Amino acid sequence: MVSAEQLNAFQAMEGDMLVYTNKYGDPDKTILDESVQRKVWPTAPAWKEGTEVVYRRISEPEEFYMVIDDRQLRQIRTALKNGDSADAISVLGAFATKNKVETESDLRDLLAVRPDWKASSNGLKRIKIVLNNVEVREGTVGKMAVPIDTDKDGVPTVDTVLAGGGHQIQFVNSPRANQEQDIKIDLSDVKDLLQ
Repeated sequence: MVSAEQLNAFQAMEGDMLVYTNKYGDPDKTILDESVQRKVWPTAPAWKEGTEVVYRRISEPEEFYMVIDDRQLRQIRTALKNGDSADAISVLGAFATKNKVETESDLRDLLAVRPDWKASSNGLKRIKIVLNNVEVREGTVGKMAVPIDTDKDGVPTVDTVLAGGGHQIQFVNSPRANQEQDIKIDLSDVKDLLQ
């Protein structure tokens, strides 16, 4: 267990601490850049200050939810249709939640997911995943500032602050880093958050 402040400070200095690999297990940080279509990965605090973040290995199957966009959903469906579960798993993001996200408001407010990370224009779909034998960090979502512009020195100006407070897990190793992880993607109840 570690305090949210300690982990936030470490992640701000060192990045997200995940090991990114391609579907063959080779180190490949470009997977992250391509998956979020960004050149720079943000280093804002992920964990609510004043709370504890627990490191644990999920030792029995547990259900979680993840919000993905339309492109990710198409890639997952194609991979599963082709019988390539490893490729489907490689499309997943780094965070999931026990909160059954029902609306875009839940995504923004409870999970503090900024619009520039998951844009409404790309579609927002909630899927269920079942994890077993997976190492995670688990805790409470921290508040997140949404920058709207930068000043003359390049410092972001903030328009709004997303409250956070929901439950979250972060994969210690990316979903594609360890084939010993048991990750099942359940598309039987895909929820469109924009309807």
